Amino acid sequence: MAEYTRLQNHLALIRLRNPPVNAISVAVLRGIKEGLQKAVTDHTVKAILICGSNGKFCAGADIHGFSGPRTSSLTLGHVVDEIQTNEKPVVAAIEGVALGGGLELALGCHYRIACAENMQPSYVFTPGEALRNDALQTSVIPWRLPAPARDPRYSWRHHHGQQSLESRRLCKRPVQSLPDMDSIFSETLLKIRKQYPGYLSQEACVQAVQAAVKYPYEVGIKKEEELFMYLQKSGQARALQYAFLAERKATKVITLAILANVLHSMIHCVALCPEQKHSPDNPRVHFVGLCPGSLSSRRHHKFTFSPPAWSLWAGRRTEDYS
Repeated sequence: MAEYTRLQNHLALIRLRNPPVNAISVAVLRGIKEGLQKAVTDHTVKAILICGSNGKFCAGADIHGFSGPRTSSLTLGHVVDEIQTNEKPVVAAIEGVALGGGLELALGCHYRIACAENMQPSYVFTPGEALRNDALQTSVIPWRLPAPARDPRYSWRHHHGQQSLESRRLCKRPVQSLPDMDSIFSETLLKIRKQYPGYLSQEACVQAVQAAVKYPYEVGIKKEEELFMYLQKSGQARALQYAFLAERKATKVITLAILANVLHSMIHCVALCPEQKHSPDNPRVHFVGLCPGSLSSRRHHKFTFSPPAWSLWAGRRTEDYS
């Protein structure tokens, strides 16, 4: 679920492979942890690269893991902390989506590289205009590759060649605190409660940000974990997970129903005209008709059936065409 590959130029690659969106599961976390351990013990590795597959970095945690019993003590927070404290630089190569836990994984890395088309807030950032507008200036996403990408070797040395690894650990970076932060959070909580009455997650998000501003990283991350566990065990979380999975299943059922309807219409509404009759010398019958996918264009295609297959498909006896 997370492949480790030793690359040239003293690099190690950890590639997330959990299609279709590389969701974070216990197997993925275990693969990342094992890859980090291999890279650390390999003295020839100078840097570690974490990327996704199939054009996607990571779309967040696997929702199926929320409702089931916990089978491992390994969590995303533990892996992120291990990345941050790693003695070798870890780089997140972001392509496509980086949502939820995927964004958390990327922020845990010392460096983040994203293509220009992935700099939209709906793909990379959590809600917040300040984070979106000042991302490059504050080095949240310190290095952006335009399309087509420029020479990465010059850009990397130019921007980060002289920076110490300690300065790249987000857990060590102070959070700016303003004199009126308490009043700001109080007003924000009042707005949230008025706009989303009875909802738990929106208010918990504000409380998590407040803990990040108010406490050191070690204390704030514990507060965030408490809020997460509170939400995960809530009835609202179970209801939303049920609704999400039910919508996905309903979509599959609707897709199958549409396909069945198209096939039914094709069989009963398309006129098939025999091009030549069956004979002992030619035991196959050719028909001209519409094939699936061409109903809108009304293009005709030739089909070839053996007599038994045609009998079963059309419900007629092949002797009718002899």
